[in-house]
Amino acid sequence: MNLTQAYERTAERYLGAASMTLQAGRHEVAIFTSYHAFESIGGALSASHGQHYPRSHSRKLNQFTKLCAAHGFGPPVAHLAILLSSLRNLSLYPVDGTPAGSTSPDLHLSPGQAKSLYKRVQGLVQAVKRII
Repeated sequence: MNLTQAYERTAERYLGAASMTLQAGRHEVAIFTSYHAFESIGGALSASHGQHYPRSHSRKLNQFTKLCAAHGFGPPVAHLAILLSSLRNLSLYPVDGTPAGSTSPDLHLSPGQAKSLYKRVQGLVQAVKRII
């Protein structure tokens, strides 16, 4: 398997994990796994263009967004990248200093957010697969 295929496989596996965690009522995990699927399909697109995919999360998202713009779907990917980036840490760590004290990710993120993000990332993965 080449690097493009490895990234694509990773994206598909994390989408599968997102689906399973949604069904299991672990919506905060579904958000993170959707985020990772998003990053991974960005790696597939980068590799298909012969580009090195950075390790830094922000650099990955920027590179992926630029490549998507070259294929005519940059703005929706940029919007999704901003949204996923803002939710990444919220899906992993508790938040302190809220009116209720502290909250864990399952309490400050909603199942609706997770399902919406999952569907958007799933559609993007399919779109990128068609061009690589």
